[in-house]
Amino acid sequence: MQEYQLRNNKVMLGQLNVSSVKGMKMIVSTKDGKSAYQIVIFSSILNKTELEKIMLSMLN
Repeated sequence: MQEYQLRNNKVMLGQLNVSSVKGMKMIVSTKDGKSAYQIVIFSSILNKTELEKIMLSMLN
């Protein structure tokens, strides 16, 4: 499992050992009085860069 920061949010990326399914979770920090929340994506066809693009598109 990889853990890193993306636009000041914690991201975790992992892959199941028995398949090509990847999972990415982003914990979006509290901002402007809004509560923190999580975004989770599972995919067998998207790479890390594509998963990150989808995550970032959900922040707006």
